Amino acid sequence: MTPHRVRAALFAAGASVAVSTGLLAGCGTAPDPGQAWATAAVAAAPATGQDTPTPASSDQAAAPANPARTSRPATAARAATTTAVPRPSPTVTRSLPSNQISIDGQQVARTTAAAAAATRFMQAFARPDLSKEAWWARIGPLLTASAQQNMFGTDPARVPVTKLTGPSVALPNAEKDARIVTVPTDIGDYTLFLLWDRPTSRWLVQTAQPPDGVK
Repeated sequence: MTPHRVRAALFAAGASVAVSTGLLAGCGTAPDPGQAWATAAVAAAPATGQDTPTPASSDQAAAPANPARTSRPATAARAATTTAVPRPSPTVTRSLPSNQISIDGQQVARTTAAAAAATRFMQAFARPDLSKEAWWARIGPLLTASAQQNMFGTDPARVPVTKLTGPSVALPNAEKDARIVTVPTDIGDYTLFLLWDRPTSRWLVQTAQPPDGVK
C-alpha cells in the first residue's frame, strides 16, 4: 500500500472514531483519546499477507545507476585517448675556434696563389720562340734555387709546349708549404710541384713534369 493510501485510510478511520465518539458522548461515556487513535491505526494497517513497501534509504537513493561506469578512474579514460608524441632530439652545433678559421683561410689563400704561380710559370715556359737569354730571364725568377741549377742552359727551342688550354688546378695536399698543381696545355697536362718561399712570401716552382711520353 502506498503512503497516499495509508494517509487516506488513517483519515477515514479517524473520522469514524470521531463519529463514534460523538455518539458515545450522547450516551454519557467519554472514550480514551489514545484508544481512538490506536483503533484508527489498526484500521489503517494493511491486511495480512500484503507487503508493506519499505522506503529507500538515503544511501540507496544517492547510489549511481551504473556503478561500474562511474567508478572508472578519470586517469584511465585520459590514458586511452592520449598519444605519446616523440620529442625531437636536440641539434648540436659545433663551431671552429677563431684561430682555426684563420689558419684555414690562410691555407685557401695559399692554394689559390700556388695555382696562379703555376700558371705564370707555364706561360713563361711555353715560349720556344724566344732566345735563351730572354727565355731564362722570364722563368729564372719563378724557380727555386735547386730548380735553377737543374734547368740552367736549357734550349727553349726544345720546349714541346706552346700554349695553355685551361685553368690551373691545385691538388689536395696535406703539406702546409707545398702544393701540386696541374696545368693543361696543348700537349697535355703538366704537373708542377711548388714550394712556399718564406723570405719572399711566394710560391716557387721546384719541378715541372711534362705529360707521360713527352720529353
